[in-house]
Amino acid sequence: MFRTILLMMTALLMVTSAEAGPQEDCEQSHDLRRVISGCTQVLKKHPDDARVHTLRGYAYLETHEPKLAIADFDMAIALDPTYKRSQ
Repeated sequence: MFRTILLMMTALLMVTSAEAGPQEDCEQSHDLRRVISGCTQVLKKHPDDARVHTLRGYAYLETHEPKLAIADFDMAIALDPTYKRSQ
């Protein structure tokens, strides 16, 4: 019985992590392309989110796309000049 429950919980966790949504992709840091893709999808619904622009900007910076990074950092600052991570 315990083994069955353990196997079911493990399977559920594997499915949940495999089906992470855009928000989760945007906030993780292991796969920069997933961060960029997830943040881009989040920004389609919430274009005024300075934090998401900043997260995507850092991902662009790490993938050697400085012009895109600067554009996101500039947008984050324009949206919220007090948001410290974008400065």
